[in-house]
Amino acid sequence: MAQMDSENLHLVQYLRKIQIAWELAPEELAKISHVTQEKLKEYLDLSSDAVDGLPSLPAGLEPAMPLVSIYKNLIQMMPDSEKQNEWLVVPNELFEGNKPIEVMAMSPDHLSWVSYTLESQAREKRLV
Repeated sequence: MAQMDSENLHLVQYLRKIQIAWELAPEELAKISHVTQEKLKEYLDLSSDAVDGLPSLPAGLEPAMPLVSIYKNLIQMMPDSEKQNEWLVVPNELFEGNKPIEVMAMSPDHLSWVSYTLESQAREKRLV
């Protein structure tokens, strides 16, 4: 099933989409976003109206920002959600043979590294 994401959503809305698209349990989303499960639950349980009233970068969600870039670049590079999910869990030479999802979980810096690497790959494909 192909999926596209041209919307400009709030960070909380993106985190909801990422959790569903990547079929992540709450603890997995917390681990790769580097946000506590409690903080994620607090924000993800909010109504749409409550999310609309939040600042664009809610307190405590700062480390999760690179996930949005990763998500958007994966959609652009691999519109099929099954391909995205496969990419997340297959060892990748770009990450020294590690699975991208495991690299993302290592630290906020590693999450940013995956984001940067994907952005670079997407840019190269656009330039070719």
